[in-house]
Amino acid sequence: MLSTIMRTVRRPTSVVRLLVAFALVCSAPVAPASGVVGGVLVAEETVPWFASWPRCGGTLVEPDRVLTAGHCLRGRPRSDLESIRVAGTVRRGLRFALHPDWRRRNGGNLLEDVALIQLDTPVNGVPLVTLGGPIPERLKILGRGVFTAPASDHSLGEQDNQLRAAELRLLTDAQCGRAYRDRRGGEGERFHAAEMLCTSDIDGLPPISSACFGDSGGPLYSGPDNAPVLHGSVSWGGPGCGVDGLPSVYASVKRARRFIAARAPKWAPVPDGPVVISGRPRPGSRLKCILPSWSVRPTTIRIRWNGWRWGPAPVGHGPTYTVRRRDAGHYLACNVKASNAGGSDTVADGPASFVRVPRP
Repeated sequence: MLSTIMRTVRRPTSVVRLLVAFALVCSAPVAPASGVVGGVLVAEETVPWFASWPRCGGTLVEPDRVLTAGHCLRGRPRSDLESIRVAGTVRRGLRFALHPDWRRRNGGNLLEDVALIQLDTPVNGVPLVTLGGPIPERLKILGRGVFTAPASDHSLGEQDNQLRAAELRLLTDAQCGRAYRDRRGGEGERFHAAEMLCTSDIDGLPPISSACFGDSGGPLYSGPDNAPVLHGSVSWGGPGCGVDGLPSVYASVKRARRFIAARAPKWAPVPDGPVVISGRPRPGSRLKCILPSWSVRPTTIRIRWNGWRWGPAPVGHGPTYTVRRRDAGHYLACNVKASNAGGSDTVADGPASFVRVPRP
């Protein structure tokens, strides 16, 4: 894929921007669950508390906070949070917080797959959701994007970015456990009853309704749209988006209620700028990875140097890197992963974090 990009783009600055974007996409986990399969179109103004941005959804739980899935933020480019659509407006995400147990994994996903995003300005005049409560048998989901189930393992279905809703049936823990007893989610997830809820199509007959690729972080709710009760956040599912008979799985809002309602959650690191590489990119010379200052400080920083040939590959660790002869003609990138109790963030979002080593 990288070789195709390199052949079709001639300007060096454009190549660097594409390399940055490609690096972030490659390092980010694929969202297990985009649009609602088998759903019906919904007018945005009827659900102003629904939020969305590239490849994910969310729910406005405070005027300046959106609840979403943890995997929508872990390893994703911070630029994704520049345009969050909610209540007919666009807000910018200032910072995010993963669940305090964000280090616990479930396959390639998070076991506690919930997160909060703080918006730059509050969204006023919007009815907020009620967090948790008795769960009825019939529930609803909202999402954008893919609205037909994948035709094969190499297809993602159709997408038009319109908002859709579907009604689904709540499954018992035993039913969901049986469905995933010998199967796994798209990222190797297992079902854990304490942290998760499950739904399926109401009758199991075509046309099937289900969460799918890109619905991640969106709401599982009951009640009228002007007074919704939030029960879950889309987390993961099977690769067939319901047509394979596997349920959609959600992070339990009841389980995570203390975190969601916290007045002052622990926020993940927030850099004030990009990473910058200093030094001459010549074989035998030493490059230095210069870190930004932090609005929210990390407790741990890991620096990795990547070399680019047919794709990113680690070539070194630490704040400095000595250029080798084999690097000639290729790009080098400084990748910084910062973490604290509120989560982790990868800082590599500008052309200054890449250099090209010229050929002799």
